[in-house]
Amino acid sequence: MLSDLRPSRRSLQGDPSIGSRERFPNQPYLDLLRVFFTILVFFQHAYNFGLRHLGGAGVAGFFVLSGFLITTLLLKEEARHGRVCYPSFLVRRMLRIWPAYFMCLVVLNGVVGFSTLEYRALVSDMTFTRTFLGRDLFTDNGGHLWSIAVEEQFYFVWPVAFIFLKNIYVRATFLCAGLLYLSVYRGYISDRFIPILVGCLFGVIYHKIRSGVVQRYLPLLRLPALLGFMYLAVGSHEGMFHVFPSMVCGVLVVSFLGEMQNLRLRAICSIGGKWTFSFYLFHQAVLGITRKMPMVQGMGAFARIGVSFCLALVVAAVVYTFVERPLLRLKSDAQSSFFMRQIALILPLFLFLCGALAHRFYF
Repeated sequence: MLSDLRPSRRSLQGDPSIGSRERFPNQPYLDLLRVFFTILVFFQHAYNFGLRHLGGAGVAGFFVLSGFLITTLLLKEEARHGRVCYPSFLVRRMLRIWPAYFMCLVVLNGVVGFSTLEYRALVSDMTFTRTFLGRDLFTDNGGHLWSIAVEEQFYFVWPVAFIFLKNIYVRATFLCAGLLYLSVYRGYISDRFIPILVGCLFGVIYHKIRSGVVQRYLPLLRLPALLGFMYLAVGSHEGMFHVFPSMVCGVLVVSFLGEMQNLRLRAICSIGGKWTFSFYLFHQAVLGITRKMPMVQGMGAFARIGVSFCLALVVAAVVYTFVERPLLRLKSDAQSSFFMRQIALILPLFLFLCGALAHRFYF
C-alpha cells in the first residue's frame, strides 16, 4: 500500500490530464449547480433579503459537490491506473487552489487593512488554519475563506485513507463511521466536515451502483431535491452542516448528473463553472470596495447588488484567464516533476504545523 503513495510510470504517462474536465462528460449540469451555490453565498454577503442562512446552504452544497467530485476522480484514477498517486493529487490540488487563493489574500488585506484580529486571521489564512479561530471565523472580510481551510485539511488526509482502504465497502463504512462520530461528538468546527464526508460517501455509492436504469431515473429527483434543499436553506445556518441536510444536498448533486442537450446553455454553464472559484474568493473584496464607492452608495439596494455582482464577475473572469488557466495547463508537467511532488507533500504539512503552533503559543 505504501507504494500507492508514490507515482507509477503508468499513472504519470497514461493520462496527463487526470482531474481535468474531460474526465466528466456530464459536467455542465454540475457547473450549473456550482453557479447556483455561488449565487447563494454572494447574495448572503451582499444583502440577505431576510434569508440570512442562504450562504451557509451554498457552502454546504459546495462541500457536498466537492467531496463527490474528488472521490469520483480518485475512483476513476484508480480504475484506470490501478492506483492513486497521492503526490500528483497534491500537485494538482496546489495548482488549482493556491495561486488564486494567495492572490485573494493580498487583495483582501489591502482592502481590509490590519488590526490585531485581522493579523491573526491573516496568519490563519496563510496556513489554512482559519478553522482554529473557532467562533471568530467570520469576523473580517476574509471570513468566507474558512471553507478553503476545511477543504485543504480534509483533502490532505482523505486520499491517504482512500489508498489504504482498498475495498469500496470498507471505504463506505469508514465514511459512515466518520459521520456517526461527528454527529455524536458535535462541534462548531467539526460540523463543517460533515457535508464533505457525505459528498465522498455519495461518490463511493454512486460509483458502485450506477447503471443505465439509475442514471435514467435520477433526473426525476431534481425538483424534489431542490425544493427540499431550499426549504432547509431558509431555516438554520448551522442545520445545513448536519447529516440529513447534507444527504439532501447529496441527492441534489447526483440528480444533476446527466446530458445537457441545449448547447448554448451548456457553453454558459461551462464558463460559469470555470469562474465560480475566483468569484467566490474575490466577491468579498469587491463588496468591500463597492461599499466605499460614493457613486454606488447613493444607489438602491438592488442596484448596488447588481453593480457588485457584475464587478465580481469581471474580476473572476480576469483571474481565471490570467492566473488560474495558465497554471492549470502546467498540471501535466508539474505532476510528473519529482521536485513538485516533494513540495506538494512537504509545504502543506509545514504550513499546517506553523499555523497550529501559532494558534497554540501566540494567539
